[in-house]
Order: sequence, then structure tokens, then C-alpha cells
Amino acid sequence: MTKSDFSVSKLFFNNKFLAAFSLAAAFIIWLGVAIVFAPEDERVINDVPVKIELSQAMRTYGLKAYGDSDYTVDVTVKGKRYNVSKMALSTQDVEVRANTAFVNSAGKYTLQLVASNATNRVDFEILSLSMEVVDVYFDVEKTKEFEIDRNIIAPGGIVPDGYYAGEISLSESTVRITGPETEIDKIIGVNADIVIDEPLTATKTVNCNISAYNSSDTEPQYLSYHTNQTSLTATVPVYRRVALNTGVEFVNSPAKYIADRLDYSVSPQSAVFGVAESRIDSLNGTISVGTIDFSEINSGVTEFKFSFDSESAVLLDDSVKEFTVTVNPGSVEKKEIEIPSSAFAVEGAGEDDSPFFSQNSLKVTLIGPAASLEKLDAGSVSVKADLSSVQDKNGTSEIPLTVTLADNEDCWVYGKYTTDVSFL
Repeated sequence: MTKSDFSVSKLFFNNKFLAAFSLAAAFIIWLGVAIVFAPEDERVINDVPVKIELSQAMRTYGLKAYGDSDYTVDVTVKGKRYNVSKMALSTQDVEVRANTAFVNSAGKYTLQLVASNATNRVDFEILSLSMEVVDVYFDVEKTKEFEIDRNIIAPGGIVPDGYYAGEISLSESTVRITGPETEIDKIIGVNADIVIDEPLTATKTVNCNISAYNSSDTEPQYLSYHTNQTSLTATVPVYRRVALNTGVEFVNSPAKYIADRLDYSVSPQSAVFGVAESRIDSLNGTISVGTIDFSEINSGVTEFKFSFDSESAVLLDDSVKEFTVTVNPGSVEKKEIEIPSSAFAVEGAGEDDSPFFSQNSLKVTLIGPAASLEKLDAGSVSVKADLSSVQDKNGTSEIPLTVTLADNEDCWVYGKYTTDVSFL
């Protein structure tokens, strides 16, 4: 093998190597000079967040910071240009803290801001802050529940002429308010602002804003409101004013009287009501003021009193306090039939239950035309005793009895019936 004739000294007689070596050396020398003698530059780092940390005294007294928790400041720094460039330095490299060392009781404090190098990754000098202090309120946190009052804001009125607005209902009746104890203790009331931009002609549900107020009629600061629902709403029921004839509904009617209703009269015969617009046409000019069960109708003229109560209408006539309904069943008579307790149909009893009825028989009153009553006997009447409602089987309990007529066109059972039951 031939021995290599390579020599470092010979490289310097090679023009290409000499040129490359000169360029590399020049770059290294330039880089060193640039680092050592690089000019300094100033730069503003925008929106550096301010940290407000709890001191030991604040933790001891349970104090919490309120107000703007997202303070930011602009920090002016100085350093070598390559250290303070946007590529080299960001908001994460600067830390700004509020000095809370002197916070030891509730109140508003002016806190000094202190900035520092957060990472020591690069070398720079902090020259100034866009603001030197921040005002922060400290207090003990408190939560209290308040009733919500309705504050209606309707510049043009709630409803136009010819309509009536019912009682406005809120989706929540109370609200829990959390905030500084001092501010919570100033609250004397809470309003739900119900804004109605233009008069309503139909029922509407609107979103509400909640606000507390103090004795100065201003809203306390730093409060947060909590309800069981995502948002608080108010329902404004709206009715059309209309004069209607009055009537009643009958239930448990014998077959004959479903189509051919009993003779009755209502006093007053008509009144002014507020009715949902969508329901007016279906009423055909008459509104029911009450419901009468046939078991309440005697053989003679029977009188009923009703206070109007409806979910879809309201009584607007102030002169009317109640409605008097007079029912005349016509040519009917009474008949009593005795049903032995052994004929009672028993429901709701356990497998091991042995019910004992305190009475041997039940007298049932039937009403109807004389010819129809003549055909009825004990076999026409069924009595059902439901024991499912009995809670204490060690004593005696009163239970209702359901009495019905079978295969009947024009007679009915009058009255309500009960019996005492015990268990052997």
C-alpha cells in the first residue's frame, strides 16, 4: 500500500480550500463581534396578564378578589436586539404580580404591580409598565337566596284596547346571589325586568334580566346570579275581552240526558270574560262557569253556587262575584233500594286480607221517572269498595263506595256513599 502524502500545510497552497477557509473564518469573527458588540433595543410586550395571588392573611380571613380578574399591562423591556425580538421574547417570559402582602380585611385596595423575568431563558431589563397599580376589591364570599319581584317595562302598554293581561308568572320565584358579603348585605330587593316592546294580543313568554338593588336604588357590585334553569323567563297571559252567555257542564249523565240536557238557568245569564283568542270561536258564544255531577242533582229544584275558575279564561266583570245555577230535573221521583254488604264488589285487597264492613247493608237513593224506577231493584245496582287506599289495616278505616246503575237510560244515583271497613 502506498503511504499517503496528505499534509495540512499543503492545503493552504490550495486556492479553493483557502477561499472556503477565509469565508468561514470571516463569518465566525463577524458572529462573535455581533454577539459581543450587538446594539441594545427597546420593545413593548402587550397584554401581559396580572396575577393576583392570595396571601397567607387573605387565606386566613377567607378573603377573595372581586372585580376585573383579567387585568393586563403593557411592559417595556430593554436588551440585546436578539434577546428582545418577537421571536425570542413573548408574554410568557414576563410575569407581572400584584402585591397583596398588606391585604388583611375587606375593602378596596390599590395594589402595586411588580414585573420580573419569568423564565430567565433570555436576558433583558424591565424598564416600565403601562400602569403601576390596580384597584382590587377584597371581601368574604357569601351566597343568599332572594324572592324575585316583577318589574314590567312596557312603554306602549302590555296589551291594546279590547284585550286583558292576566297575572304574569316567572319560571323561577327565587334566585341565589353570590358575591362579596358587604355587597350582599346591602341588597333589599331583586327585580326581574320584563320588557314588552309592543302591546301583545296573544300570550307570550319573554326572557328576563335579573338585577338586585340597595337602599340607594343602585345595583351592588361584583354579584353573580344563579337559578335552577339556564335563563329566567316570564309568561304574560293575554286574553280578548268578550261578552259571553253563561252555562254549565254535566258529568256522569244518564244516556238520555247526554243529548237532551236537563232544564237549568244561570244567573247572571251573561258576563264579560277574558278568553284566549284561539278559543273564542269554539265557545259558540257560551262559556261554562262550572261542572255539575248528576249525583248532586235531587228530585226537586236544586241550586248550585260557582266561583268562576278556568285556566283558559278569566272573569272580567267586577259586578259578578259568583254564579247561581238552578237545575230543574222535571217529572222525576225518588226510590230507595237496600244493597247487602255481601253483594259489594271488593277491589284492592291483599291475598290474605279478610275485610269486614261495619254495616250489613247500604241504602241507595235513585232518581228518575216513575216508570223507569219501577223496573229497578237490587240487581240493577252495583256497589264497589276499593280497599287500595287503606293504610292502616289494624284499625277501622272509612272508604268511599262507587255506586252505579246497569242498563239504565234516564235514572241516576243520588248522593255520595262511604262505609267503615276493618280487617279480621
